[in-house]
Amino acid sequence: MKFKECVEKQNIEYKGHICLDVETRWNSTYLMLDAALKHKKAFDELEFHDTKYATELGKGIGLPSYEDWEYVESILPFLSIFYDATMRISGTSYVTSNMYMLKVVGIWNGINHLLKSNSASSATYKMAGKMEKNMRNIKVNLTS
Repeated sequence: MKFKECVEKQNIEYKGHICLDVETRWNSTYLMLDAALKHKKAFDELEFHDTKYATELGKGIGLPSYEDWEYVESILPFLSIFYDATMRISGTSYVTSNMYMLKVVGIWNGINHLLKSNSASSATYKMAGKMEKNMRNIKVNLTS
């Protein structure tokens, strides 16, 4: 209830809910971070108006910091590429095979863009290595 009050106080127009992250479904991470970012002002407000919220999060990894929110803002466009690709490629009521390579190249371009920015993490470098290996395998298979 206190969070809803903070949403109303901050005049947040987004009416969606914040879903929880599901470890086996990476797209839930995207959806959770997207909704959380839209509610950032409400979280900031909640920190001041709900001591239990601040106390409980303080026991663990802590309240989201300015840097945390900046990181979410920087990574969200990249995650949206994966989300879009997943939604389009896993469709069941239309042909998806013609979109596959286009989406793979889009993901590869997104990874390269992130590597050139200041937001690249160790996970980004690992992902880039795996994508580079996969792209080499695709190139070998196409030329064989």
